[in-house]
Amino acid sequence: MLESKALALDLGTRKTGVAITDAKRSVVFLREPISHQNETEQLQKIKVLLETEQPQTLVLGLSLNWKGEETHQSKLSRTLEAKIRNFFTGEIIWVDESYSSLQAEEHVQGDWSHSEAARIILDTFLHQPFERG
Repeated sequence: MLESKALALDLGTRKTGVAITDAKRSVVFLREPISHQNETEQLQKIKVLLETEQPQTLVLGLSLNWKGEETHQSKLSRTLEAKIRNFFTGEIIWVDESYSSLQAEEHVQGDWSHSEAARIILDTFLHQPFERG
């Protein structure tokens, strides 16, 4: 059986939450959220993170509204994903992240709630069907 890490990002405009599995994908770890002032800084920090952690799979949250339609944030996330593909050659998976931030804030306060949201996204990927990017 192939062992490889999966890393999830909760993409935001000022903070990006980060969670990663172990190689067996049996344990999920929160990482410190990434702070950034703009997209260029966000992408640079994501690139360093991916080079350091070397996951085979990147899981991204896709924001949908109550009708299941994509939102303004999901369009921004898809734009970022296209740019991430310039330096990440692994598999990219989209997971519905609806309400993950609200759920995260119930468990964790402050900046770490962003990484808790990424953990929820990663947990969804590990336990439910998903859309391949």
